[in-house]
Formats: sequence, structure tokens, C-alpha cells
Amino acid sequence: SLQYLRASAVTDMEADSSSSSSDSSSPPVWHGLAAGAASGLAARIVTFPTDTLKARLQIRGAINADAVYSSTFTAAGHMLATEGLLGFYRGFGAVLWGVVPANLAYFGGYELGKAVMPSHWGMAGDMATGALAQVLAGVVYTPVDIVKERMQVQALMRGSYSYASPRQAFAALLGGGQGVLGLFRGYWATNCVWLPWNSLYIAGYEQLKRQTTLALQLSNAQELPPLVVASCSAAAAAGAAVVTHPFDVVKTRLQVLTGQRSAQSLTALKVAQRQLAVEGLGSFWHGLTPRLLNIAPGCA
Repeated sequence: SLQYLRASAVTDMEADSSSSSSDSSSPPVWHGLAAGAASGLAARIVTFPTDTLKARLQIRGAINADAVYSSTFTAAGHMLATEGLLGFYRGFGAVLWGVVPANLAYFGGYELGKAVMPSHWGMAGDMATGALAQVLAGVVYTPVDIVKERMQVQALMRGSYSYASPRQAFAALLGGGQGVLGLFRGYWATNCVWLPWNSLYIAGYEQLKRQTTLALQLSNAQELPPLVVASCSAAAAAGAAVVTHPFDVVKTRLQVLTGQRSAQSLTALKVAQRQLAVEGLGSFWHGLTPRLLNIAPGCA
């Protein structure tokens, strides 16, 4: 996902605001692009195992894997025993392929948004800028996300598909009967996760900083210690993740299950209806713990 870019974009918005009255020139745009790609990749290396656990737990009811993947710790123990440490990094190659173009697309949309949004819009303008960046970056990241997730869970798919490399997975998407459209399965479902997440994160982050500033009796949020700011960011990211998690479950199932030839006609609505009828409302929060462990540290 692009949450690391989203969080760094919010930080950049603050930097722009705090330096608006300064006469010093801003650093070149490519500095931000390079820094975003490097920091995002570093965070992904650390948190990717929890992302793999999240994907497997989210689909467990759809493939009758509840016994083995009944909890985060049970799933982690089973994977470590049967696949070793490398099993947690299946699909990471797709992230390596996508980190630079996704970073370019996100910050390109972000810079465009800053240029066209009226300055007096305030937080509403920040949210609209984030939404524009998400819509553009999703075009790049959706194919990467599909490949990543299918490689993460293919050990559970009983031979429905098995990719030796991201290149093979991308080729299979293109040759799966849908052509280029197959690369964008779940694009709007992805936006249904991250557009509200972005708005909730920005609003929660700013509110937490305001409340913490008052609690510490500081004159403004710029005086908050870096650790406190990071904690506000992590808490806001976690809260937004809890609210949007059901949409993420549906999105993951849609992108994973449609790799099966018998399920290529599935839509997000059909996935949600079937899941609710068969597994109940609680299943929409499967995989929440590893998602929180993935998102919160990456946004701190």
C-alpha cells in the first residue's frame, strides 16, 4: 500500500505551512521523491511480513483455512514452520518493481493538487490533494498490489495459480482473458479503502496534535517533540485502519480470488454479500491485528 507516502505527504503539507513565510528556497522536488521512495522501501522491508499475514488471514474463510490461520500468532508459527522466513516475503519483488513509479505518481498528483487547490480551503484542500494523489497513484499501484497479494497467498490456493516471479504474475494478469483491464481488478475497491483512510488519517492526526498541544500547555503544535508527533501519526493511522478494514478485506479477496478462472466474474459487492452470508459480520475484521502492526509503525 501507499500509506508511507500518504503519511510523508501530510508531513510535507505541514512543512509547507510552517515555512510559507520564509524566504529560503525549497529543496528540489526530486529530493522529496527520492526520500519518499527510500523511506517507503525501508519501512516495507521491516513491515512486509505483517502484510503477508494480513493477506492470508483476510482470505482464510473464503478458502477454508480457518483452522490453520485462526489468529495472527498461529498463522505466523505455521508459516515459519512450513515455509521459513522467506515465506513472509513472497511478493516483495513486486513492491520493488512498483515503489519508484508509485512514488512518482503519488507525489506527482500531490504536487498537482497543491498547485490547483485554493489555499483558503485549509484541511479540505489537504484532503482533496490527498484524494487526487491516491486516484493517480492507484493506476500504478493496483497491478503491483494484485501481484503482491496473489504471490503472498498462493501457498493457500491449492494450485489455482503459482507464480515463480512477479514477471510471470504480471504476464498471467495480461493473458488471463481480460487483457490490460486485468491489471486493474479492484482499482475502485482500493480507492474505497484509501480515500476514506486518507481523510480520517489527516483529520485524526491534526486533532491529536491539537489535543496534545493543549495537554502539554504549549503555544502551538510546532513545539511538540518529534516522538509525540510520531505517536500522533501512528495513532491516527491505526484509527483510520480500524474503520476502513472491512473494505480492505473485500478488496483483498476480490484481487486474490479472481485469479481463479471460476471466479473471474466476481465483483466487490458479490464478494461482500457472500462473505456476510457465509462467514458473518465478524469476518470483515479478520487480519486487523497484522494490518495495524503494518500501518502504524510505517506512519510513525
